[in-house]
Parts: sequence; C-alpha cells; structure tokens
Amino acid sequence: MIDWGHLDAYIPAVKAKMEERPYQVVATNKAWGNKRTVIDGKAGSGKSLIALTAALLQRPERILFLCSKNALHTWRKELQKWYPEYAKHYTINNGSPAKRQAVWNNPKLPFIACTYAVSQRDLELILRSHSKAPFAVLIMDEYQKAGLLSWKGKGTDKKGKSKMTVGYRTISTLAKHILSVYPTSGTTIKRGNQQLWPILNVLNPNTFPSYWAFVCRYCVVVDGMFGKEICGPQNQIAMWATIGPNYHRIPRKETDKYLPPLQRQIIPIDMTPTQRALYDQIDREMWYELDNGDIQTTSTILAKITRLRQVMVCPRILKPSHDMGAMADVILDMIRERESYHTVIFTPFRAAVTLFEAYFKEQLKMEHVYHLWGGTEPDELRDTVAYWKRTRGLMICTTLFSQSFELDTTDCCFFAGYEPEHADNEQCEGRVRRTTMDVNVPIQAYYMQNNNTYDERWLEILVEKKRSVKLTFATLEEARSALRGN
Repeated sequence: MIDWGHLDAYIPAVKAKMEERPYQVVATNKAWGNKRTVIDGKAGSGKSLIALTAALLQRPERILFLCSKNALHTWRKELQKWYPEYAKHYTINNGSPAKRQAVWNNPKLPFIACTYAVSQRDLELILRSHSKAPFAVLIMDEYQKAGLLSWKGKGTDKKGKSKMTVGYRTISTLAKHILSVYPTSGTTIKRGNQQLWPILNVLNPNTFPSYWAFVCRYCVVVDGMFGKEICGPQNQIAMWATIGPNYHRIPRKETDKYLPPLQRQIIPIDMTPTQRALYDQIDREMWYELDNGDIQTTSTILAKITRLRQVMVCPRILKPSHDMGAMADVILDMIRERESYHTVIFTPFRAAVTLFEAYFKEQLKMEHVYHLWGGTEPDELRDTVAYWKRTRGLMICTTLFSQSFELDTTDCCFFAGYEPEHADNEQCEGRVRRTTMDVNVPIQAYYMQNNNTYDERWLEILVEKKRSVKLTFATLEEARSALRGN
C-alpha cells in the first residue's frame, strides 16, 4: 500500500514551482477536476509534472503509464524530482511474456509503465488484472504514438478490412475501465481538426460518437476525385467550446515566456559536382549506378524522392565510394567557427548517422561523438545523454527518435535534412529548447538547404503545414489576423 502521508509535504514545493509558470496551475486544476482531459503543450512546457500532480492528488491505488520506449525512464525521473517517495513504486514492465504477466497480476505494484506496443500485446492481461487491482489513472505520454491519428472511423473498408487501428482499439478498451485518463502531447495533430476526434471519442464517446459528424461540422469537406477530401478547419470557436471539457491546450505564447528564444536559419548549400551529377541522374532518369557497376532503379516517385533526400544529406549512403557531400563539410566548418563541439545534428537517415559519426570523429580529432536512433534501449539512452553532457561532446540523432529526453546543455543544433512534417522537426528543436535553460540565450537551429533542388520546395511546404496547424488552433482573432497575412 502507498503511504499518501508524504504527498501533503511535497505539494507546497510543487505548487510554488508551478506558480512561477501560472499556466501549469491552470492546467493542473482542470485535469484534476475533469479527470479525462488531454494536456496539450509544446516540448518543455512541463506536461509531465501537470499529469503527475493531477493523478497523485487523487491518491489512486494504481497508475498505468503508457509511453514510447525512450520515455520509460523519463517518468521515473519526474517522480524522483518532484515526488521522490513515490519513485520507488514505479515499475517498468518489459521482458518476456511470463515476466510481464507476473507484473500485471501483482497488486503490490501501484505504478506500472510500459510501451504502447506492450500494452497492445498484453491488453487481455491488463483487463484481467483490473478485477483484482484496477488502475484508477491512465497517463498516456505523446498519445499520438499509440496510432490514434491514422484512424478513419468504425466499420470496414471496401475490401472488408477493419478501419479500427490496433492502437485505437487498445486505448479505447482501456479507457472504458479507467476513471481518470490523461493523454499528453506536444504534437497533437499534423493535418487538421479531424485528427482530434479519435482521442476525444476515447475520453468522451457520448459527446463525440461519430467521426464523420465531427469532421463535417469542424472541417471543410469537398467531393474529390477519390471521394471525400478534407481541406481545412472551420467553426473553430464552436469546436473549442465543445471539446473544452476534455481538451486543454497550453497557449504557445504562454509557454514561450519561459523558454529561450528560438532562431531558425536556413543555410544555403551548393552541392559538390559529383553529388550534383548523382542527384540529376536520379531526378532525370530514376536510376543510378552502384559501386560494383550494377544499376539500381527507383521505380516509384516515393522511392525517387527518398533517394534524392539521401543524396542531399550524404551521397555516401547510396555509394560508399562517393564523397561525403557538401552538407557535412558546411556543418563541420560551422562547428569549428563556434569553437565548441558541444552541439546536436539531427538527420532523417540512420545510415547518415553512422557516416557522420565516423566523419566528425576523424575531422574533429575527438572521440566524444555520440549517436541516438530508433531501437536505442532506455538505459542506453539515459547513459548516452549523460556522457554527452559530461564530456561536452557532439550528438548525432535521427529526427523521428527525438522525443522525451533533454539535450539542454547546448544552444545549437543542425538539421542535415528534415522531416516533411513541421511537428516532427519542432520536436527535435524541443530537445535543446527547455525551461531549464537561460531564457536570455537564444537557441540556434540551422536548416541546411541545397540550392536548386527539391529542398527549396519542401521547406515551403513545411511553412504551409505549420500555418495550417496554427489556423486549426487559432482563436477567432488569430485566424482573422492570419487571413489578413499578419
């Protein structure tokens, strides 16, 4: 059993800390009062503390934490920081099926954390454990990782396959058995209002029973060549009045008061002659020659775009005998000009991470070059970040892995390539832009752009997508201002 007598001793210090950023007090009060509320705030806004406090104030028998692999230790760290007495009750459930089953069935383990993948595999075990020791609270870190955003509605498609994703089915089923549900996210949507519906349906199925009813009311829907097409948001004021009880969005302008300013800068690059020749070959003819003389084709437009992106980041990904390309050299020169190697390089491709790591070790004559990518185990992630901070080294990280950890001892990062979704790149920026940093020192984010390539158009698309998301979450006055071009 948990001794809740310690909680009253912790609350004054937590409250005092939250009052330094009043939006945290507002969010915590709403989450505690409503019990089933999305906490939406950008990276570094303190969502973890808000969700933890709202959960612990209920003095629950058990809490279930669902998150990505690299966030498993983050929640333990948050407990140790704010509520240290309760950190000892935190258990990560992984390993073999038999080991996981023993954890689910143990009523003496009040705080259990697992990945979304484990929750999907062990759903029946979790449900059976509820009759013995029910979970009172469900905390979902970056809930979009559960697969909710891709869900289109109930029923079957034209081929008779269920439209319901495994992630949605798991979360929806769990939520029916748990009183308090706190999904958190820094990248709630990527395209429009339609992506809000799945989590709202999970939290409040009576108010949000129908996907298409929600979409038709709050999105502009037209008849396209391939059926219904969603073109953008509408009825924003009415939507926020409806979803308000189950959705709390921390205003970005409030969060930014407590974060260092972010300065994005596009760095134009001219590719090397051989890099340009390889790029033009693939762009024009959709094939290229391997080092052994074989011909590699790019049979689809998607494959072609992927290969072009790889050439722009580092042509050696496709041809080991090739030079490193212009991007690595430009980043190297900029790091040397900084007179500090302590920075981060984000790149979309795991192969580029390996190549960059070897290249910068050789060119900078240093061993303290580290990498993070998908598949990194939680313990390894924790240790790698600690080594990087202690040695003031260089970190190279894949963009889509960059969530739920802090790289807050540097004020500079480079994007050697970027993701086509603005929110994914913003998550990367959030690793180095934290509330623990000096608000007077701006964060420099350098985006490498290859001249006379698709890079130029893709950056324009990123700006357009960012504007679409901003309109989705805008107040009426903000929307009018955006439409006026302000």
